[in-house]
Amino acid sequence: MVYLERDEVGIYNPTYFSIDIVDDHFMMGGKKYILGQFMADVANLSTEYIKGLLRLSIRLFQNYSEIQVAGGYIKDNFVKAKEQVNEILNYIQDTAPFCYYNIDQARVLLDKYFCDSSYEKYDSLNSTEDISLLDDANRLLKSFCYIANDIANFNLVIINFTAFIMSGGSRKKDSLAADAFVFFSSEKYMKYFETANAIPYMAGVNLRPWVTQVPVAIPDYETESVTIARRLYFTRFMDFLITELFEALSHGHYLWRCGVCGKYFLMTTARRQLYCSDVNEEYGVPCSYAASHPDVIKKKLEKENKKNSPIYILWQRRYNSIRKNKSNGKYSDAVSAEAKKIIDAKRDRARIDFDYAKNEYEKEMELNLIYEEAIRNVDG
Repeated sequence: MVYLERDEVGIYNPTYFSIDIVDDHFMMGGKKYILGQFMADVANLSTEYIKGLLRLSIRLFQNYSEIQVAGGYIKDNFVKAKEQVNEILNYIQDTAPFCYYNIDQARVLLDKYFCDSSYEKYDSLNSTEDISLLDDANRLLKSFCYIANDIANFNLVIINFTAFIMSGGSRKKDSLAADAFVFFSSEKYMKYFETANAIPYMAGVNLRPWVTQVPVAIPDYETESVTIARRLYFTRFMDFLITELFEALSHGHYLWRCGVCGKYFLMTTARRQLYCSDVNEEYGVPCSYAASHPDVIKKKLEKENKKNSPIYILWQRRYNSIRKNKSNGKYSDAVSAEAKKIIDAKRDRARIDFDYAKNEYEKEMELNLIYEEAIRNVDG
């Protein structure tokens, strides 16, 4: 008899993970994500980043192929494979959406199947347990081989699908469903995705994801209530991403491409928002603000970029004082460097936060306050 799973049972590493779907969001690793968050992150991965990940994965896949031809185990290739997987983990660990996963847990699995004690078992295969261990090791390698392929392929899918939605212009929930039906029933698009498979000889886009679903009880100890949710288990990124895409669409969540910066952002309502709310690196203000206040932004940036602006003048004074105090030995190199970082951060904030620049910037730039903060940061 298998009892109803509880919330703490979920797995969340890049090779084998689960999510708990509740309403229009899901839980993974104890954290809550809006449906569509991951597809937005994948859509915003740069071509250069994806190519770098593909290069690492292709090397692993070539090694994995040699291992399979040899019957599933070559010690030297296994040692090399462990290094290759760690290179992939190092590459993805700080980038969304990979950083949401438990990368350390993936490394623990890697150390379990690719170590001297396991190699001894693979050499002998004296028991069914040894054979099972070897099979698990090969499945682990295969799952890592597929990460880059799935990400590259889904990136292509979601960018094209978003362009298709935007070309229609309608953002109603039933329109999203109709767009999805037309797009994913299109022989033109499906053939395109098939022929554009990032890594040949590996499975491409999969619109029939392999998913294991079980009920799960999620207790809320503050309200003393329990929610019954769906726990979905995945062994491949593509299966998860396709599932999230259609789960998001069913709740009216979709991507739109910002008309200012070109990044993809998640919409969860039918509002006709055309621009994201992220701070634009070029303009120094949110894209939505830049789009609605082009004249104000132009004048503001022209003013603040001048060296005679109040923001710049105050920053220059503090910078000169910090440099002088460092030369005189009044403060250590570490404290001086930290003080410089603090005034730079406050200057940058004042450039994009008009209320802060007007009401708080001058007070927070007082030299004694800067040094107090710097000393606290350095001393830990």
